[in-house]
Amino acid sequence: MGKTLAPGDAHRREQRKKEVARNKAKRKAAREEALEKASVETLEGELAKIEELKRAGLATNEKVQRIKVLEDAIGRHKAQREADAARGAPAPAPVPKVKNIGALRAPSSGLELASTAAARADSGLGERRVQDSVYYHPTLNPTGKPPPGKPQKYKAASQIRAEMEDAAAGEDEDDEDDGWGVVGEPRVGSGAEAGASGGGLDVWIDGVGPPPLHPP
Repeated sequence: MGKTLAPGDAHRREQRKKEVARNKAKRKAAREEALEKASVETLEGELAKIEELKRAGLATNEKVQRIKVLEDAIGRHKAQREADAARGAPAPAPVPKVKNIGALRAPSSGLELASTAAARADSGLGERRVQDSVYYHPTLNPTGKPPPGKPQKYKAASQIRAEMEDAAAGEDEDDEDDGWGVVGEPRVGSGAEAGASGGGLDVWIDGVGPPPLHPP
């Protein structure tokens, strides 16, 4: 006789099955969305690579099944293009080629590639500076050039804006009164200086210092 699960265990197992089914449906929807957003050229490039693997006997069952999915998606895209052309609709904007459509779903790393970053002007930051490069160093790499063979990368707009605000705040602090008063204006002495001057006011001039004491 089989073992009977406790009511709590049976409930948890049922909930787990539902969660797995939901996650599977989400992944399927994400794959279908990526197929619809990808260009025909990208899909054809991925299809050609899989067919090459298949001819070499290196394609997995998953890759072989992917061939049918890609062929169907390419057919839908081409049919849509023909329908749009018949209606006189403008051709879709070209989509940059990627190695596979999985790259279209790659998460952001917080850094902007130079070739795909949004225009800096859209963020209100103006033209790019060498200081915006992640490779910039004021003494070791003042030009901000990337190492050989690596693409240029820039800091995120939020990080750049924060650095600019910090720099502006530092300039404001430099402009504040440093406590030494204004050169050439009367200044109240303190301690021995006040006693030496009879408790009066001294006029300090930049580079000269306090006036000499009067003879008795």
